[in-house]
Amino acid sequence: MEGKIMQNEFFDVVPLTATPELLDIVDLLSSRDFPIIKRLSNSSKLKIMKDGMNVFSDNGLSLNKIPYVKYAIIEHCNLENKTNDGDITSLISMLNNFIELRHPFEAPVIFDCNLDIEDGFFRSLYIGDKGKNMKLVFAEYVITGKLSELTPGIYTHEIVHSQLENVNGVKNYLNYEVLSVFFDKLTALYLDKSGDLLKKNESLRFNILKQSIYLLLDDNTPLFGKLIASMSVSSLLQAEHLFDKYIYGTASEKNDILEQIQNIFDGKMKVEDLLDSTEITFDNSQSYELIKRHL
Repeated sequence: MEGKIMQNEFFDVVPLTATPELLDIVDLLSSRDFPIIKRLSNSSKLKIMKDGMNVFSDNGLSLNKIPYVKYAIIEHCNLENKTNDGDITSLISMLNNFIELRHPFEAPVIFDCNLDIEDGFFRSLYIGDKGKNMKLVFAEYVITGKLSELTPGIYTHEIVHSQLENVNGVKNYLNYEVLSVFFDKLTALYLDKSGDLLKKNESLRFNILKQSIYLLLDDNTPLFGKLIASMSVSSLLQAEHLFDKYIYGTASEKNDILEQIQNIFDGKMKVEDLLDSTEITFDNSQSYELIKRHL
């Protein structure tokens, strides 16, 4: 089973500079308090996962299988490869014996209490080869063990990453989180039609946006830190813009956005194509009024 190639252009980015528009936004966000988020007990884990899964089916979206292997096998193959002074080809050969296609809901979920309340990631294996990164396999979701009413959105967020990364659905690193953040917002709205949970989600996301802008402003932030902050700022603003178009759009406009998302999951489009079709750019997403409307 072949791995996926993430092209060099994905990483070919430079840090953003803090524009006057970003400074206005950070001033707007500077007095915002961190929201009070309802915590959940460990007995809620199955419901959390089910809530995260239902967002896709209830919005008419189907997910594609991903190449999966147990994380313990990845560790074993890595160790054996190093012990035997192996190369990338031999490591891939060993792993190919264990890879299977699985629906993303079938991948294990590890709850890690060392993560912050909003954190999670999908554990996967990259193998470098001549300046490229080859995504070979996915292993497990790792999401915060500090369970809360927002945890289903974290799970949904990581499921979206598994879909995008498996088909190289993002061209530019600065757009890496756009669709995943859109989905954790959609999950919050799906679970609480009153909009209260969405407000909590957005307060948390806006806090991350504020901190990321501060990192761009700080001359002591290293280059790598500025790149991560740039991705965060770009993705959060454009995700907010996309979600704004979705929730205030007509039924036809909502369906069109969801159809394009399905095409991205299927590898027929990129996230950038969706942004182009909805006329969303980083420049026009630096909108004081857009952020104010969602506070």
